[in-house]
Amino acid sequence: MEKIERKREKSDLVPTLDHVVKPKGIKWAEIIKLADKTNATDILFNNNRIFMRIQTDVLPTDSLDGPSKEQYEEALLSIVPSETHMKELLDGEDGAVDFAVSMFGKRLRANVYKDMTGLNAALRPLSEEVFAADKLGITEEVLKCVATNKQGLVLVTGPTGSGKCLGVDTEVL
Repeated sequence: MEKIERKREKSDLVPTLDHVVKPKGIKWAEIIKLADKTNATDILFNNNRIFMRIQTDVLPTDSLDGPSKEQYEEALLSIVPSETHMKELLDGEDGAVDFAVSMFGKRLRANVYKDMTGLNAALRPLSEEVFAADKLGITEEVLKCVATNKQGLVLVTGPTGSGKCLGVDTEVL
């Protein structure tokens, strides 16, 4: 794919957590590195285990597992960026929070949530690169149609990892 020369600007709105005290048991740098190396579309924390979604398969990362339940939940809480988010997660009606975070040079979209097993999370690595719309198969006609609509709703649908966010980023930027 042809890359557009501009890069996404770093923002103060996306907290960088490289400096966070690292809870014992979860090796964030190793997790981010493995996700990048395997081109994982999601990093999933479920019931004290870590999984990677690679294409359509959800695979365990047994080499990264092993923390106690307390270490696991402490690590998930350590990435929650603010007291407001923490209160929403722990005391809110939904028991879930969504936010963006940057760790070890990688931007991530995160959803941390409570269920019957405790705290769990889904992290989605996001691309720093912006691609030309035509290289993603988005025609000039589609871009013009979306840009000139004065009302209504545009739905972007597709399976996990199919490029919905990448396509919307291209249209927005």
